[in-house]
Amino acid sequence: MWCWATVIGEFEEYYSNLKLLRDDPFGPVTPKCRKEECTVVSDRMGTDCCGSNLPGGCMNASGPCGEGMMVEGITELLNKRIPSAGVWQYHKGIPDEQMFIDLLSAGNPIGTIHPGHINAVVGCRPNKNETEYRLVDSIGPVPPEFMWFPNYDMMMKTPWAPGAAVQGVIYATKQDVAVVV
Repeated sequence: MWCWATVIGEFEEYYSNLKLLRDDPFGPVTPKCRKEECTVVSDRMGTDCCGSNLPGGCMNASGPCGEGMMVEGITELLNKRIPSAGVWQYHKGIPDEQMFIDLLSAGNPIGTIHPGHINAVVGCRPNKNETEYRLVDSIGPVPPEFMWFPNYDMMMKTPWAPGAAVQGVIYATKQDVAVVV
């Protein structure tokens, strides 16, 4: 039930290393994900979810440490833990594709909310007459050939499983930048 904490940890790692990632004189640097999930969960739940005497829930989805998180809680934690990214906000529904491209092109990853799950979309690239999207799924390693979605509808509407389609997105914008959805 920690997909929400994984995405928050990934975004936190990204934004805390942004200058290094963009300006390193020796070339781009790949952040080392530090498995911050339990720190994020502990912060939110107000108890140690990382130690050896763990409260109930870490391995069985019971409270407090094994619980999921509502969109409002994810957004609140992102604003608390990563204020340097701007103001984190939730957009219910599938936003306009150009908005999505603009956010990604500006270097801002986006959380996509699915029923009971959150993923991170971290990039896009042109391919023929469409745009492909790079998705990082927080629940496990995905073979490289499945990390790029061939177009927006495939990624957002998941035609093979419509019940798993995106219900909304979480993204950050700087205070002085307005995004119209």
